Amino acid sequence: NIGIILDFQGDSDKAIEYYFKALEINNNDADCYYSIGRIYLKKANYDQAENFFKKAIEINPKDSDSISCLAIIAEIKGQINEASELYTKSKDINNWKKEEYFCLGKSKYQENNINDAIDCFKECLNINSKDSEAHYYLSLCYNQQDRYEDAIRELNYVVALDPKNANAYKHLGI
Repeated sequence: NIGIILDFQGDSDKAIEYYFKALEINNNDADCYYSIGRIYLKKANYDQAENFFKKAIEINPKDSDSISCLAIIAEIKGQINEASELYTKSKDINNWKKEEYFCLGKSKYQENNINDAIDCFKECLNINSKDSEAHYYLSLCYNQQDRYEDAIRELNYVVALDPKNANAYKHLGI
């Protein structure tokens, strides 16, 4: 796909041109809408990206990648509840990767839904036990629940995995 190659090479404007040419031939290609949305998302043109992801979902309601991207946009716009709902919808459609669990966990944490956040960060760590950020956020969750020994244990994991993580040291010192 020329659009993918051009985007990978950094010529996103030319890539979009090719995607639009493809859409002239087949305007029901959800992948093209998704690809254009990803380019606009990378350019921080969130409204344009959102429109293309919504069109991709209109064509393919089970497009979990587009749904996850809409969740990212909602999170960026501060629409935490909507982001959380979209991440959950994406999870229900598709087997998730570590990054998606991490994003949902952050949304749940920001919503102060700590138990669900803990579940997400634990899922993230089940996939990759050496994810220092997941350990860090898990420590924040435990701290919110006054589970200080668990929080300290997680922060010690963070320091062991990422010795330059200033936030972990700061929280250990508090």
